[in-house]
Amino acid sequence: MGARARRLAAAGEGPPDRPLRLLGRSAAQVAFKCLTAPRLLPTDDDAFRPLRIVLSPGRVIGARKPAATRWWMTVPMTVVDTIFKALAPAWPRGVIAGHHADLGAVNAYGVDERTGRFFLHVGVGRGGG
Repeated sequence: MGARARRLAAAGEGPPDRPLRLLGRSAAQVAFKCLTAPRLLPTDDDAFRPLRIVLSPGRVIGARKPAATRWWMTVPMTVVDTIFKALAPAWPRGVIAGHHADLGAVNAYGVDERTGRFFLHVGVGRGGG
């Protein structure tokens, strides 16, 4: 864990307490890590020292509570793909291919009419979705 992460954890301000503000930051860090040193461990704040991230307030990737955001990973995955696409012309052999922009998670819930019991099903589609 890097020095900054230790300070945030000690202050109770780590990622679980700041998920909306970290959405864009974490996506940029994933792209940076994939492109620069994907196998280098450990991955902590020190690994991202050369990376400068600028997020515009009021956007989905820099949202602050009580802004609505998506529950699943569509937004950060799309940000990572956008970064890859922007870099592809300059580094065509170094940038990986993208995904289809959604994991297609499905939540179904209700009350079973036969038993009167609540049910919940969480699933993803076939074929990588």
